[in-house]
Amino acid sequence: TQMMLKILEKLGCKVKKENGKIIIDSRKITNHKIPDDLMSQMISSVIIAGALLSGILSDTLILKSPTATERDREAVKDLARLAGVNYEEYGMDLLKAGTSLDGMSKEDVLYNDFKLYTVGESTFGVGQFFTMNFDEMKKEIDEYVKVLDEISETNNYDFLALYVTDIIKNGSYIMYNTKAKSKVDIIYGKDMSEGDFIENCVSRKKNVIPLVMDVFEN
Repeated sequence: TQMMLKILEKLGCKVKKENGKIIIDSRKITNHKIPDDLMSQMISSVIIAGALLSGILSDTLILKSPTATERDREAVKDLARLAGVNYEEYGMDLLKAGTSLDGMSKEDVLYNDFKLYTVGESTFGVGQFFTMNFDEMKKEIDEYVKVLDEISETNNYDFLALYVTDIIKNGSYIMYNTKAKSKVDIIYGKDMSEGDFIENCVSRKKNVIPLVMDVFEN
């Protein structure tokens, strides 16, 4: 067991023991390759396979993200077979478990997966949250915008947006600080409103940041 946990930690998982249970958080997994020195000591394990599978499926949105590679697809098939699960069904259950808003504040949702970027003297931030049902968040959209306005003013961000991604619809809903509206309009080439749905927008790295960077650079 200790060897398994050591491998998981090397791959970027957070491992802790609580009330006699081992809790493995693979959401922030940073590497899918097991170090050679540990590989030689490892015996095939359902625990290892499940954790690695969870990390890849979460990172690639069940292989639907444009960042998914052929290597990811091959790894998922092998790991799913070893773990004895249907990766699509398992992936949906995994993402559903990670989209609950229970106990989360508006700030928690924004910072759940948040990154800052700098272009020249300008700084902008983009948060991403996954959901299966945006309607619950839409009811409180004014409150989300208020939080975005407050955080952007406090930190002097030129642009602050929260992309709420629905992998079933293969797109994202966007919420942004009020002063960023003109930039959002330019990015998407039309008059945008808070909560608008953007088709084929699931990867922050490929579908969002290049567009925002282009506006700031030009």
